[in-house]
Amino acid sequence: MIRSELKTLALALLNEKGTYFSANIDALCDMANRLVYRAVAQHDPSHFAEYTLFAFPANTEFVDLTGGSYLDSTPVRVLGVDQLGDSLTVDSENSATPLTHFDIGMHRDSVTPYYGTVVARWAIDQGWKLHLSPIQGSAVNVRVRWIDKVPDMESASDSLLADKAHDYHDMVVATLQRLLHMVERRESYSSTEFYQWISSEIQMSAGERDNDYTFPVADLY
Repeated sequence: MIRSELKTLALALLNEKGTYFSANIDALCDMANRLVYRAVAQHDPSHFAEYTLFAFPANTEFVDLTGGSYLDSTPVRVLGVDQLGDSLTVDSENSATPLTHFDIGMHRDSVTPYYGTVVARWAIDQGWKLHLSPIQGSAVNVRVRWIDKVPDMESASDSLLADKAHDYHDMVVATLQRLLHMVERRESYSSTEFYQWISSEIQMSAGERDNDYTFPVADLY
């Protein structure tokens, strides 16, 4: 579904011709799209997950994942980190080994933090800093599984949810319809409660799927 179809359908469900919302409906479309994207990223992340491979520098405590040498974007979530062998190519001779996630706060507060292990652990700190512990004496090839932020819909032909998660496009329509209804009636709302409503709908939908896979999930920072 594209933005123009989103607007047409949401207004039709409200029995509106669109004149009342003409000034701000595009902004509300983006808001609905972002809210649903974040909820899907939290509860059904396989729709948006992607991989980026890079070399984590030697003798380095952390790297800024938003930098051009790494993800070159600000992620919504980091789902997992794998360690590779001698190259940045995954094949039969260079498999990816999942690393264990640890709590960066506990690591800092511990008198005897995670030292002396052969395989590194990983954590995400404020500002999307990726830590490997213990600090490695040589560069480590890693593969990061992450979710990028959703792009704004800048034209009427732009697709919802980055043209992914098509099963949830109707949820964007429902969210926009609810936003328009509230704006029209000048109703106040709690952003937390609104997001909780979206999340509960996504959770119910995700729970109905026959997903027979699991993914390592990091806490949001």
